[in-house]
Amino acid sequence: MKIFFLIQFIVLLTFALSIKGDCQIYSNMVEGTNRIFTYRDEAGAYQLLRTETVPSGLTLHMFCHGGDVIEYQCQDNGQFTTPFPMRCSKPMVANAKPVRDNECAGQMYSIGHQINGAHLELFRSCYDARNGRVLYAESDVYYKSYCEMSSVPSLAISKITGAVLMI
Repeated sequence: MKIFFLIQFIVLLTFALSIKGDCQIYSNMVEGTNRIFTYRDEAGAYQLLRTETVPSGLTLHMFCHGGDVIEYQCQDNGQFTTPFPMRCSKPMVANAKPVRDNECAGQMYSIGHQINGAHLELFRSCYDARNGRVLYAESDVYYKSYCEMSSVPSLAISKITGAVLMI
């Protein structure tokens, strides 16, 4: 009887060790990292990472200003190849790009990062230039279980330069 349970245990252990584990991104990793979290999709285009779970085998491309990119891969053991957080001396700055949106009573802006010629959108903001205020903003970047909405930075678009400002 003991041998039967021992064989079952060995089979279960072998199965458990063969399962690939996803990597988790925790709040301290995001808060301590000033790089932009991206990955390449099936077509090879960069996309912003919008989830807190990274599938095993996926490589993250962490961008800073001036082509400074570091790659992190999620390993089968649920750990990244390089430990977080990772900071850079010159982080990327988001830019505002006017876009068409018939739902916006003012001018809609797509706020995001330019990476390899593509605009990777963080959020959209409907801006009323006449009254100098944001009417509303739309985002799907902050859908993280660890992120409280009170900790999300407020942003504004400068009337003079069009730059995105953190408030």
